[in-house]
Amino acid sequence: MVVAIPDFYLPTKAAREVLPDKVDRRDAISNIGNAAMLVAALLKGSKKFIYNAFDDRLHQPYRERLIPGMSDVFKEARTAGAMGAFLSGAGPCIIAFTDNSEEKVGTSMISAFADHGVKAEYRIFSLDRDGAVVIE
Repeated sequence: MVVAIPDFYLPTKAAREVLPDKVDRRDAISNIGNAAMLVAALLKGSKKFIYNAFDDRLHQPYRERLIPGMSDVFKEARTAGAMGAFLSGAGPCIIAFTDNSEEKVGTSMISAFADHGVKAEYRIFSLDRDGAVVIE
């Protein structure tokens, strides 16, 4: 995972305030399906299903106005080789999944933020494949 970390603070309260009180049923169904597809793809190690699993209709479209360049960061991550990108929680960090070209994805995401006047950095992380373990 490549995490782009923009150099500004976005209070969770402010990010929650832009969300609607109700959502369209089709949007909810889409997100539930994508969440299930992502879990199944990760469990099976199937990259082909991951590519569409990050599409969101419940929070990202509303929070986009709070994060300059968000959709461009998503696009540039994919162009650079990421399987997809999404807003981390309430934001403003953006996470991209990739199985290669982490550096290219990271620099592309940072460049997209810079195009919108936002200074950012990136970090590379791996998925935890072991789950919870007891440490003695």
